[in-house]
Amino acid sequence: MATTSHWEFSVSPLSRPTNGATAMRARTVLALALTCLVMGARPLLSLESGSSLQIHGFVSQGALITTKHNYIVSSSTQGSFELSEVALTASAVPWDRLRIGMQLFARDLGDEGNYAVSIDWAYGDFRLRDWLGVRAGRFKTPVQLYNQVRDIDAIRIPIFLPQAVYAEDIRENSLATDGVDLYGNIPLGYLGDVDYDAFVGTVNIQNANSRFQQERNTQAGEAGAAAMEQGMAAFFPPGAVNVSYEGTDNQKAHFRYAGGGMLRWNTPLRGLMVGGSAVVRRLEESKTHRLVSAITLPQNPAPMKDALAIEGSADVSMLSYTGFAELQIGDFLLAAEADFLDMSMDVLVVPPAPQPAMNSTMNARTIGVYGLAGYRITSWMAVSAYYGSFRDLDDFDGSKAAAADPSMATKDYFSWHNDACASLRFDVTPYWLIKVEGHAFQGTARVLSIDNVGRSRTKDWGLIAGKTTFTF
Repeated sequence: MATTSHWEFSVSPLSRPTNGATAMRARTVLALALTCLVMGARPLLSLESGSSLQIHGFVSQGALITTKHNYIVSSSTQGSFELSEVALTASAVPWDRLRIGMQLFARDLGDEGNYAVSIDWAYGDFRLRDWLGVRAGRFKTPVQLYNQVRDIDAIRIPIFLPQAVYAEDIRENSLATDGVDLYGNIPLGYLGDVDYDAFVGTVNIQNANSRFQQERNTQAGEAGAAAMEQGMAAFFPPGAVNVSYEGTDNQKAHFRYAGGGMLRWNTPLRGLMVGGSAVVRRLEESKTHRLVSAITLPQNPAPMKDALAIEGSADVSMLSYTGFAELQIGDFLLAAEADFLDMSMDVLVVPPAPQPAMNSTMNARTIGVYGLAGYRITSWMAVSAYYGSFRDLDDFDGSKAAAADPSMATKDYFSWHNDACASLRFDVTPYWLIKVEGHAFQGTARVLSIDNVGRSRTKDWGLIAGKTTFTF
């Protein structure tokens, strides 16, 4: 694999080779051994047939604290050490052109993970030609600029990739695909070369009750309770009816399919790569929202309570497409990315009898963008900074949502999220690194309400994090 002086340790997954054969060789090694990191100039994995089994891995421990809002970790305003990752990777080349490998991964990120071990990726990879290879199994989804390497803390400077594009709360939706991927490198002569991927399969949801899903359930359940209360109030004196949301049961979620592709053009301009990706996913989910109605009448001051259930199901179509560019010049790295999501949700709600079932369609369009710059100061120290923004394309500045709330409690900054980040990395040894970073946020669109009950949302807030990683 081609190596360069510094950016093995950068945000970039690997330096861009200048010819098709070298590019294919480097891409194949990286794709198979995403986390088989042997720091320094040694290759990740031998390409010779009959090579011995390779075992590698990493252990990371971090801490973070936020001001004003709990974010990423549900108790972050108090400070938290629930920022840990562990991975163990095994890979081998049993014979020429065939590579197999797998990675076990566990993490603790607040209420997520709790060190539950999962198969992060596991597949066989057979390279027919430089321009055509095939891998089958569970592989990191080839979308966006850094999705395939987002779990490898040791090859980038920031602790957190820009959350405008790589949001931790919806990580499972795009991280890995179970299926088949065709890939290759096509030389273009004086125009450089192109790497491509085309994949189809499904996404395995390992945690159907994630914090993000709980947030959705709470919003849907409270909306259902409000609608039930409004409907029942027509039959009782004013203020006599109260309906509250109690929780969600019988939750099921399944991706019927996921498919897409990615192109990366390694341009003839040294160090410049531009590209894009697109993926379509189909999600089916069902759940039961538990409600409690309480009716208080003048002649009976003790409220009459009744348990209610609302059955809900949804058919969700998601189309996301991304454009990106990366420029490496010596010790400098520049990167930019724009990620679009177009989502349509067909919802069926079945309230308690005798009320009829209700169908509705909801649409959402969002965009996440960022620009990043990094610089390797010395062999043991590097810095980076990025600025990212997440917006609703149908309410870019949040004014529509604010105007729709007659109580004026909803502010425009509830609908968007800006993130300015600065990071510093120290390579203590080739196998041990330390990072620190700070974030200045504006807006709260990425903040979960269930983690901030009783807290007022404020426009300006921040985060400080530190992390250390050991590789072997």
